[in-house]
Amino acid sequence: MPPFQLGAGCGGLSRVAAHLARTGARRALVISYNAASPIGIDENGSISQYSGADGEHHFAHTRWCSAALFSDAATALVFERDKSFEPGLGFSSRDSLDFGGDPGFSDPLIHYPGGGAAHPPRFPGSAELSAFGLNGPELTRHYSCGMMLNQETMDAHRPGFVDEVRRISTHQAGLALVEDYHRLAGLDTRKAPAHARELGNLVTSATPVLFYTDVVNGLVGTGDSVGFSGIGAGPERGAFLVRVAIPGEVTVTAPLPPVPAAAGTAGAARTADAPGAIRTTATA
Repeated sequence: MPPFQLGAGCGGLSRVAAHLARTGARRALVISYNAASPIGIDENGSISQYSGADGEHHFAHTRWCSAALFSDAATALVFERDKSFEPGLGFSSRDSLDFGGDPGFSDPLIHYPGGGAAHPPRFPGSAELSAFGLNGPELTRHYSCGMMLNQETMDAHRPGFVDEVRRISTHQAGLALVEDYHRLAGLDTRKAPAHARELGNLVTSATPVLFYTDVVNGLVGTGDSVGFSGIGAGPERGAFLVRVAIPGEVTVTAPLPPVPAAAGTAGAARTADAPGAIRTTATA
């Protein structure tokens, strides 16, 4: 299958899953990354402070979030069809025209006017525009309501899916938003882990890193069903269920990613000789 770039943001993994379901591809490698530090960190390692004149950036007052909220990460997963398993479930929604029966969003939620032909890098004024500006109130509404809509949509088509899956990896937009969603949905970190406090917002990589951490800590193994639920700028959102297959030994690097809160008490840890057990090897 030829490579392509979807250019997706925080909710991108759900868009990828929906795309693969339509293409009928047998196997696909999905790579995601986020690189905020080149934009938000100056040569001294400090958070960049932009002081452009009013009006240069539509959301100048929230530009500090580029480095104070977003983090760097790169992840890769392989999606593969297996006819021996029951059909999966997933969807992807663009919320520009409709949002759960309410009016959709005319605002993209994240504003990045820099770059391109209009404001090329290193030209006068480009630095002030080359930052993510966040529409905070609309982002809060989209995440809090959208994550619940994701869960309700999945539950409507697969009643009780929360109990069916071993873990649910959700987008980590920010600590307060994640905790609020857990409260509204009646979930805790034993079912839906969180790493917003430790790692910040990894954008498209947020959910794969949660999944990876569960794998290397033995909380998820071959044959388990897991869920992914994401939401992001655009605006867009989506969720899907998949079955895990881990062929062979899992090798991890040091240092390991932080264990999500309460993962140690999730009651999901496997013994070394249990079905789907994972052996990890730390390397420098």
